[in-house]
Amino acid sequence: KGSSHTDLMAKDPKGARTGFAGGAKNGKTFLYTSNRRDRRFLDLYEYELATGKSTLLWKSSGRRAFAMASRDHRRFAIVETLSDVNNNLYLVRRGKKGKPALLTKHQGDARYQPTGFSPDGKTLFYKSDAEGEFFALYSIDLKRKKTKKVLAENWDVDAGRYTRGGRYFFTLTNVDGTFKASFRDVKKNAPAKLPTLPGGAGLVVVHSSKSDRYLGGYLLTDTAPTSLYVIDMEKQNLRKLVEVLPESLAKRPMVAGK
Repeated sequence: KGSSHTDLMAKDPKGARTGFAGGAKNGKTFLYTSNRRDRRFLDLYEYELATGKSTLLWKSSGRRAFAMASRDHRRFAIVETLSDVNNNLYLVRRGKKGKPALLTKHQGDARYQPTGFSPDGKTLFYKSDAEGEFFALYSIDLKRKKTKKVLAENWDVDAGRYTRGGRYFFTLTNVDGTFKASFRDVKKNAPAKLPTLPGGAGLVVVHSSKSDRYLGGYLLTDTAPTSLYVIDMEKQNLRKLVEVLPESLAKRPMVAGK
């Protein structure tokens, strides 16, 4: 049993938009975006659960929008949209005055999208098509501004990030419409063992436990609707949380079309 829900933004102007942007590791605060200041822009705020106080951390303006935060909520990745095929990434450091640091200086059209921070917040991972037809995965050392290519294939790399506990590094590649997932055990510096996934599915991790024993994610396959699973990495098994198919179809074999 739990308490009844509480509207944390009850004092906001009517029609204001709010979006959750991540909780702190200590559980005392969380980040969120809101356009309460200006209906055109989503600013970044921090909410303190004990006091109900909101603190404005960063103001959105023009073409720039908040994308993601490091786990300690000290660094923020900002996306500047120049056109449908051209944008930039900036770094905002919490409490540091001055202009945001441009991370993706380039010429011509190129798209950049952040995919995750390293657990210590010192490295940002992002995908870009700056060097070819397909999106590749890169990392940038935020102190030295040194960029390294992490993964490039003849298909779009869609994601690259660490799990919550930092034990695994996960990438996702769109191979002709079929998602291919790859997991690496950072501690062992070797591919991570996964239980057999049904139908050659690709796993998109959306959350993990603090210890990284349990991974929660969606299985994507051509032979079934997207389904939510929990994977036990220790026991090497997986459990479907919700059956999205009706009973009349759930047990029938499905085939992939051509």
